[in-house]
Amino acid sequence: SGIIITSLAFAFMHTQYLFAVTFVYLFVFSSILCVVRMRSRGLMIPIILHILNNAWVIFGLLFSATE
Repeated sequence: SGIIITSLAFAFMHTQYLFAVTFVYLFVFSSILCVVRMRSRGLMIPIILHILNNAWVIFGLLFSATE
């Protein structure tokens, strides 16, 4: 239940996204980060995964932008 509550909070904090599929993606991504956090017993790996995810999204937006 802790993972569900944390993942819901994580997804709701990103309310700038309007699509339901994005909310689901954020919920699943947060759930994965929670599991990684519990298994690694630290924050470094989840933080790195979050940074890599953000970089992936930013590069995707930069290279998919049309004029």
